[in-house]
Formats: sequence, C-alpha cells, structure tokens
Amino acid sequence: MDRVLGTHRFAREYVMNEELSDAALGVVERAGGRLSVALRSAIGQALHAADGPRPTWLAPWRVLLVENAPERAVEWLVRTREVAVAR
Repeated sequence: MDRVLGTHRFAREYVMNEELSDAALGVVERAGGRLSVALRSAIGQALHAADGPRPTWLAPWRVLLVENAPERAVEWLVRTREVAVAR
C-alpha cells in the first residue's frame, strides 16, 4: 500500500508540478525510462484529473506513458490526448 501511495505522491507532487517535472523526468530516465504499472497508473490518473488543457511541459510524460503502455492501453491514451485538445 505504501508503494502505491508513494507513486501517487510522486505523480501529484513532482510530475504535475511545473517546477519539478523535468527533474522527476530525469529521475525516471536515469532509472532506465521504464514505469512500473503502479507509477504508470498514478501518472495517467494525475494527467486525467488535471483541470483544463494539459500544458505543453507535460508532453514528455504523455510520450513516456505511451511508450510504457500495454498494447490495449494505447488507444485510451490517444483518446485522452484528443479530449484534451478539444477542450
């Protein structure tokens, strides 16, 4: 349970924070660029829950989510981008 809470905290406090997002991305890249299922889910939820259009500084996270997504999830991720652009 603590690991899941940690992934949500990472997503909320680092990924979704413009000032810290690049540093968080660097941490993931130095760790091999792979996201665990829990972290991928937490970041996806945080992006989905964000109000308004997604800022451009979050684009690398969307790319990373698609790169780490199982085949069945890619369509959903593409759809969330289309919805964000339509807003």
